[in-house]
Amino acid sequence: MKEGRLLSLGPVDDILEEYHALVHGKRVVPVEEPPPPVEEEPPPPPYVPVYDAESIAEVGLVDRLSRTSGAVRFHRAVVTDREGRPCWTFASGKPFRIELDYEVMEEVPSLYLLVRFLAKGAPEDEGGVVSNIWQKISDGPVSPAGSRRVLLAIERLPVVEGRFDLYIGLGRKDDQLYYDILDRNVALPTLTISPPVAGAARVGIVKTDYTMDLGSGAIIPPLA
Repeated sequence: MKEGRLLSLGPVDDILEEYHALVHGKRVVPVEEPPPPVEEEPPPPPYVPVYDAESIAEVGLVDRLSRTSGAVRFHRAVVTDREGRPCWTFASGKPFRIELDYEVMEEVPSLYLLVRFLAKGAPEDEGGVVSNIWQKISDGPVSPAGSRRVLLAIERLPVVEGRFDLYIGLGRKDDQLYYDILDRNVALPTLTISPPVAGAARVGIVKTDYTMDLGSGAIIPPLA
């Protein structure tokens, strides 16, 4: 009975089962919804250095610090013509300059400059080196003192023509420790040496200085 009304008649067991269902209801087992799929963020794009003629202080710095001590750091690296205008293409035999600004971050026992001209795409070891410069800046200790500049004047790179990568470093006198290195890590432009005469049928890398005598005693100089 409920509120004076007769709800059911019948055997006791059936009545008890109906009563139990009425009081307790049917147990509903909740169904857990599967969690929504987690969208993974795509990996960040690989770092691509961008060369800046005004400053490379922060360009490729992670790579540079992973390969060197970081005690001295380049701030600027640019190739110019004799008048100081940025230029990376020259005729064979013409002079050019390499301007390098750097800062000593902490005292170093000595300071030497390395500049290597590498055949385009070649490794920086001896197998790909066309020309190598290892020059003293200081044999003794160098202390922090703001920005400094090195101006390397190349009177003539003795190559016929070609495209060359630059590999530039500042290191210790014994060549066993480097403070900073510049190469593809700052996307240095390619140095291009073009033939001195348009259409000159020359091959090879090294420029050979020569003269020619046709037998009359008149010496004929090279084309350029």
